[in-house]
Amino acid sequence: MMIKKILDLIICCFVSTIAIAQSASELYETGKKFLIQGDMDNAVLVLKKAVQAEPSNNVYMQDLASAYFYKEDFKAAQAIAEQLVELPNADAYAFYLFSNIEIMQENNKNAEKVLKKGIKLHPNSGMLHNQLGILLGAKNEGAAAIQEWETGIKLDPGYASNYYEAARYYYYLNSANAKIWAIYYGEIFANMESNSTRTMEMKELLLNSYKLLISDDNLGKKAAKNDFENLFIETFNKVKNDAITGITTDNLIKLRSNFMFYWFTQNANLNISLYDRMQQLLKEGHFEEYNYWLFEPIQNLAAYDNWLKTNQKQYDGFMYYHKNIVFKMKATDYLK
Repeated sequence: MMIKKILDLIICCFVSTIAIAQSASELYETGKKFLIQGDMDNAVLVLKKAVQAEPSNNVYMQDLASAYFYKEDFKAAQAIAEQLVELPNADAYAFYLFSNIEIMQENNKNAEKVLKKGIKLHPNSGMLHNQLGILLGAKNEGAAAIQEWETGIKLDPGYASNYYEAARYYYYLNSANAKIWAIYYGEIFANMESNSTRTMEMKELLLNSYKLLISDDNLGKKAAKNDFENLFIETFNKVKNDAITGITTDNLIKLRSNFMFYWFTQNANLNISLYDRMQQLLKEGHFEEYNYWLFEPIQNLAAYDNWLKTNQKQYDGFMYYHKNIVFKMKATDYLK
């Protein structure tokens, strides 16, 4: 009889434990929905219960800290984030979140320390390199900032924001050769993040970089820093006169098509994902639509709308390709 009571008690405790675990999971899913919907008051309310039910779950803690952050209760967010980064399994996002919380409280110095600590633990995190680069750039430490973005590109090629920051950095340098990297990184970013306000900014940067490069007689006069720069200059100088009658989308299509022809004639053994993508677009018959998507909204929005009306079928074909054949960068693409 006593053994049966003990067994019943054990079973009861086991069932209760499962119920609590389920309850924590259900609470988390509900809280997560509130977080996604932007209802931070309810997100905090429910996620707090999830954390109380399962205090060792750092995913629950992380989302609770995020909810406090978006609620602009930075002190509460900081208290949780400080615990998160001390956990032995703290992930890169925990350090990213903590640094953001510190930045919002104007504790940039501590945010920098947090990011550097995070990078020691997660050296391949493009997200952490990106954030540290932004902080260093805000201190006018441009050389240190671009080193972080370049490192992020090299070690985490799928993280788009480093291409964005690097393209902007090179665009504003007073150097024809730097515009090569603005074009290269800017076009990569536009393909990786193809539908945001930052994409439109990159499209404008790309167009302006081409304008500067085409009109700059100093391209190639300054010694190139690596093989890619040399090859780009050599190829570009063969085609730059394709835009001599004006830097229009049609002329850019001609220039860029010829650039691809010469590039692959001379450098067929070089595997560069961006150029492989452009070559495939040429083969699939989508290169004109791709360039109109890239440049014409910046050149002339009204003309772009008119072009769409008469080329809708072709444009739809390009967009289907663009959305379904996902563009990806590889570690071997790093050229700097």
